[in-house]
Amino acid sequence: MAATDIEKTVFRTQHGHFEFMVMLFGLTDAPSTFQNMMNEIFQPYLRKFVLVFCDEILIFSKTLVEHIHHVRLVFELLRTNMLFLKKSKCSFGESQVAYLDHIIHGAEVKMV
Repeated sequence: MAATDIEKTVFRTQHGHFEFMVMLFGLTDAPSTFQNMMNEIFQPYLRKFVLVFCDEILIFSKTLVEHIHHVRLVFELLRTNMLFLKKSKCSFGESQVAYLDHIIHGAEVKMV
């Protein structure tokens, strides 16, 4: 959440004054807001070598050397925007991936 938006989340209880530092689950426009943020962040690379749907980031490349370069560019954008990955949910250098109910292998895409 942008620092300028934190003040918009303020609430008070008998225990004090509180502000949310991250977007809350359950907000009706949270998914579209998050998708918009991801689209803005990855805009220079979208459909060139990156696809993003919410928190699913797919990096595609023709060669391993190119893939390593693309992964580094994506990592830099994530770092710059203070976004973090969970290592256990990541895989790199795969020749076949499942992405949004599709199996992608080279130029071939199949629905699951």
